[in-house]
Amino acid sequence: MDAPELDQPCRVNGKEWLCGLDAKNALAAQINGRPVDCASQGKDKYRRLLAVCKVDGKDIGKWMVTNGWAVSFGDYAFDEAIARNNRLGIWQGEFERPIDWRRKSDTARSGFSAFGWILEWLES
Repeated sequence: MDAPELDQPCRVNGKEWLCGLDAKNALAAQINGRPVDCASQGKDKYRRLLAVCKVDGKDIGKWMVTNGWAVSFGDYAFDEAIARNNRLGIWQGEFERPIDWRRKSDTARSGFSAFGWILEWLES
């Protein structure tokens, strides 16, 4: 899954909103201080950790996609369709896929994402 960057804007009814920040806040609320268990799967080309993370045994990446706060890279295609059809999260308006937005912005060099903050926090 791929979540919007913290400073990535989306548009609803022609108005911009920081959907990346809202995605981070939704994720933090979902975790709600509970322990997060992550299984590392290596790093991406920006040297960000890739992992499957769970809270109470539930995949929070799947939760992010199902609730419209991230897009699928294939693993969660059905969940993305649910969010898109119900116009949840970023699907309530217009947005660029995070990978495309990163290509156009300085964020591609920094490699910091809304989901990545959890993994960086766990590393420290």
